[in-house]
Amino acid sequence: MFSYTEMTIDNILSIRNLNVQYCLNEREFPILKNVNFDIPKGKILGITGPSGSGKSMTALSLMGLVSFFNHLEIKGEIIYQNANLLENTPIAWRKLRGKTIALIIQQPEAALNPVKKVGDQILECFMLHQDKKNSADFKESVLELLHEVGLAEVDLIYHSYPHELSGGQLQRIVIAMAIVHRPDIIIADEATSSLDSKIAIEIMELLLKLQKKFQSTLVFISHDMGMLKEIADHILLLKNGEVADFFSKEDFQLRRLSSDTMSYLNAGSFENRAAYITTKDVQKCLEIHDLNKIYYQPSWLFWKKGKAKEVLSSIHLTLETGKMLGVLGESGSGKTTLAKIIAGIIPSSTGSILFQGLNIAQNSFRKNPLLRRKIQMVLQDALTSMNPKMKIAAQWEEVINYYSLAINKEEITSKMNDLLNEFSLPHDILDKYPIQLSGGQRQRAALARTLLLQPDLIIFDESLSALDVFNQQRMINLIINLQSRRHFTGIFISHDVKLIKALCHEVIVLDNGRIVKSGATCDVLV
Repeated sequence: MFSYTEMTIDNILSIRNLNVQYCLNEREFPILKNVNFDIPKGKILGITGPSGSGKSMTALSLMGLVSFFNHLEIKGEIIYQNANLLENTPIAWRKLRGKTIALIIQQPEAALNPVKKVGDQILECFMLHQDKKNSADFKESVLELLHEVGLAEVDLIYHSYPHELSGGQLQRIVIAMAIVHRPDIIIADEATSSLDSKIAIEIMELLLKLQKKFQSTLVFISHDMGMLKEIADHILLLKNGEVADFFSKEDFQLRRLSSDTMSYLNAGSFENRAAYITTKDVQKCLEIHDLNKIYYQPSWLFWKKGKAKEVLSSIHLTLETGKMLGVLGESGSGKTTLAKIIAGIIPSSTGSILFQGLNIAQNSFRKNPLLRRKIQMVLQDALTSMNPKMKIAAQWEEVINYYSLAINKEEITSKMNDLLNEFSLPHDILDKYPIQLSGGQRQRAALARTLLLQPDLIIFDESLSALDVFNQQRMINLIINLQSRRHFTGIFISHDVKLIKALCHEVIVLDNGRIVKSGATCDVLV
């Protein structure tokens, strides 16, 4: 057990005996247990730990957001300027949030209003802590802020909706919203985990630049130990809701750490999936010929078609039944667009898609509802793919009832119990909401819901990128075992070469909407 010792340097926040617990039916389930640590002023604190260790709950506690969740109780002290923030009234918290303490969450799509232009949302942040609330006075400040976070064509971005921007652009938008009032403390909760390596480095460099410019304190929550070891002055390691270790960069460099801490910091290597030999008799699950996708940017003149933007160009690929195809590429390369077209979510502009020999052209999914059951997607963020107001049992039961997968209540219960055992999930998650599960549990619950339909093709869209290395390894083993037992065909989309090597038999590499490399994984990704 880690033993807390008082630090002698100047601290901007001191956390003492922080406890967060979930209370239901007179039972208490601890989430954070007697957490103690200090956040040095003007420095960078890294917080890491396995999924479910309490990282994000710590961030929510520092922002005073725990009370927004039903059945959660928080106790202890968060000392800022000699006052305990946990004693703040809701009005006092609102004066602090955004102005003194700001939060950058993992999924910018979830932080932004999908029906409001991003410029108007940043404008709201400016006006929130101002006495004079004239939006015209702040518009120029918004444009300057967009420049400051490294965005080009700021006028176009100002008038764009979130769905019209790339992941890297959205991440810069939420960073802009966080630094509007030059806060003393910036909390970045997995701000780079869902981005490809190139964009992640750009976002990290931006955060470091802003932290230095404003002399702010940066609390960076991540499972990317390589990044934390490079940037953090101190690292807090959480495990099972408790502080397992707290050390400085010097401690790490001099190897003054426990063996358990060192083993966690050095984790992250995966075994590559064995290559396979193609035979002539293997059935083809999916064939794509000359696929193209073109978007038209909105025009100010409603009768005039906007400027064309080619997202996918001349895509050709073949996927054999029972195999896993990797789709590798940087942010904006067209990976998710390709997945949505195959899944029937959006139509292609030109080209043909043959699924099990059937031409699934535009509107095929509406004409043949069974296609929706045969082709399924497991999304990157399991939390936003689930109904936040429904318990896990209700969400699984909804799928079972809609597709008539069981004839009575007993059979429904039996199917759910089988899933829990197959996915190594505790039985009590059935009575929980998605927000109450850890990242690893949510991802397994989302995959379990998908496999209720026994699909022939499953598309994994960055499904493991937001997980720590231990849960990534667990999910890799689970997917491989499930594929060998259930014989489904898979498409695994990722920007992480290690995950592609661990899961996929073949791979295509996308760049600006074109396939630039393809073949066996062992040949393409040497």
